[in-house]
Order: sequence, then C-alpha cells, then structure tokens
Amino acid sequence: MYAISSNKKGFVLRFSDISYCQLYQKLNQQPSVILSDLDNTLIFTDLANNLAYINAIASVFPDMAVHAHGRLTQDSICQNFAHLTEQQIQKIVFTKQKLFSQYVHLTQPNTPLIALFKQLVEFDTQIILVTHCHTQRAELLLRHFKLETLFSQTLYIPKTNFKYPNAFLSIPQTERPIFIFDDDIVELQQASAQKTTLKNVFLVNNIEKIQCSTDL
Repeated sequence: MYAISSNKKGFVLRFSDISYCQLYQKLNQQPSVILSDLDNTLIFTDLANNLAYINAIASVFPDMAVHAHGRLTQDSICQNFAHLTEQQIQKIVFTKQKLFSQYVHLTQPNTPLIALFKQLVEFDTQIILVTHCHTQRAELLLRHFKLETLFSQTLYIPKTNFKYPNAFLSIPQTERPIFIFDDDIVELQQASAQKTTLKNVFLVNNIEKIQCSTDL
C-alpha cells in the first residue's frame, strides 16, 4: 500500500514508500509532465552545501564558531548571526558559491528516482526541473551526474517565491497529467493549493542524514 499523508489541500505520496514498479506503472499509463526539484530530491546535497558554507564563513570571519544542524542556508545564517550586515551575508554567500565545486564529489544521486526519470523520458514524458538553486550550482550538479539532457526545460525560481505556482505560469497549458517530486512538504502543499485537482505530488524523503558541528 502507498503511505499517504493527507492535508487540507490534497494528498502527498511518499516516494520512499512506493515500489519502483508501482510508481513506474502509475506514471507510464500515458504521456505526462513531471516537475522535479533538484536539491535533496534528485541529488542529495546537504553535506557539500554545509561544508561550503562553513568554509566560506571561516574564510570571511576566521574567529566565528559555526554549529550546523540540518541544512545551512542564507536565511539560517541571517537568523543565527543577526549582527552581520547584508553586505557581510552576501560576501559569505558569494564565497560559498565559489567553494561549492570543491565538495561536489560529496553529493549523492537519488539513484531510483533518476533511473525512473530516464525510463519515462523514453516514452514521451516531459520532465521539467524546477529549482531555487543558483544557476551555476545547478549546472555543475547536472554535469557532475551527466543529467544535462534529462530535462526538456529548467525553471529557476527566486527563493522569495514558492516554486510550483510560478512554474505553472511558465509551462504551456497541457491536458497531460502533472506529477511533482519534492522534498519540501510546504512546496507540495502550495502546488496543491494552486491546482486543487492536483493529486500526484510525491514527497521525497531525504535519506542523507547529515549533521555538521564544527568550531572554526
């Protein structure tokens, strides 16, 4: 049976609780459109992301102690280091973006999901990447795992906006069923709220258990 989490806006099927064969049969019933997130959905990136941030902070502020539990983001840096100016935050973010390539080998592919997408694309399934990821980092990850040709389109959505309501405005109207894969339950709820008939949303569990706790 599918493990289903219900919410007021629809249903979320947990990708990790559905067998590969069941999911393939569900998605291959007719040509469809798949919208997929990148970070921690298609590729698990927490370790590389956190190490890049920790070393970026160390290079900008050598005496600053960093304790990272979960994924470090620009927002979490702002919250944990409220004394930093916007210019200092941007310097950390810029440095992190430059350092990320040094840790790309520590990222991990979501092998079952990638294999599924590669099979489906052979049967006229349209796969669109929808991400908050910085363009250069996304391109680096796709090159690293040789996934550049998997997607018919890539949509880079500003982090200030929810991904899928904006994606719906950017893709042509279609009669095909739409499936969404993401590791963020809030993003999936927003997608369901935008399209009230949308039921095919899959929550991808982040199997990468990463905690970084480093004093710099």
